[in-house]
Amino acid sequence: MTQGTEEKTYSEVEFLTIDGLKLRGRLYLGEPKGPALVMAHGFNAVKEIVIPWAAEVFQKNGISVLLFDPRNYGESEGMPRQEVDPEKQIEDYFDAVTFLRQQPDINPEAIGLWGVSTSGATAIGAACFDKRVRFIISVCPLIEATFREEMVQDVMAQIIREREAFVAARTTGQQSPQPTLVPMIDKVGVSPMGFNAIHGKNFYEEMPWFKETAPNFRPHTTLLTYYKMLRWHPLSNIQFLSPTPIQMLIPGKDDVCPTQEQLDFFETIPGPKRMEYYEDRSHHGLLLGSAFEGVMEAQVRFVRDVLAGQFAVKSGSQ
Repeated sequence: MTQGTEEKTYSEVEFLTIDGLKLRGRLYLGEPKGPALVMAHGFNAVKEIVIPWAAEVFQKNGISVLLFDPRNYGESEGMPRQEVDPEKQIEDYFDAVTFLRQQPDINPEAIGLWGVSTSGATAIGAACFDKRVRFIISVCPLIEATFREEMVQDVMAQIIREREAFVAARTTGQQSPQPTLVPMIDKVGVSPMGFNAIHGKNFYEEMPWFKETAPNFRPHTTLLTYYKMLRWHPLSNIQFLSPTPIQMLIPGKDDVCPTQEQLDFFETIPGPKRMEYYEDRSHHGLLLGSAFEGVMEAQVRFVRDVLAGQFAVKSGSQ
């Protein structure tokens, strides 16, 4: 799964959130006073996994990148550890933009957001409200979190029992118990509550590579994460996105964030938009293997077109 360069082309940075957490990441500097992207990974994934390859391509094409870990995992601060909080991650994007705008080598009027899978949706959510954002790239975004109904009540009962234990401990002055941690997926690729169904056995088998590549990666989340995902409707504010241009990159064989949901969502987006469709790629296949070069060329072209005022509404399939 080797891709990209072994050479370190970034500096390590940290920045504060509005609630005082230190979020940590990598700053890949491109063209001086040029455009920049804020990049974050998908569900519970840390910045060292796969997407540095994309950051390097942007950098080589003059586009600076701030690639960071959202709160609660990776190298960033935040408690409880390994709790995915998508609403707070939207705010982390806000604060990442603030940090980039303060950097002397960045054009503060040419900053975009980038996300993949879950962060593809949180990036859209952030761009709906932060009009400092010039453009957005969303790769196979999660349109609507889905769950297996027969699993939800079981998991919610566990969450309520855990909540009762926290309240009881605080009431009696005792130390609160540690949050329950659960594996992201089991050996056949199913997650707690059946969250977005099947990642597949292959994804489970790649976990050791993730941990080797990213020592801060943990293949589990808090149980409460799934309550937060259950209540999250990331794209309900899409009417506020315009006039920010968006590019969506959609794989034709996405069984995690269903392809048809992504296609249907694209049609509802108001304002300037561009779609790139990859018929034979899976959810985990857009940024890997033979598709990578073309996928990156399309994204670089989008950024250049937006900044040159030559934005085309919709491109053809790939």
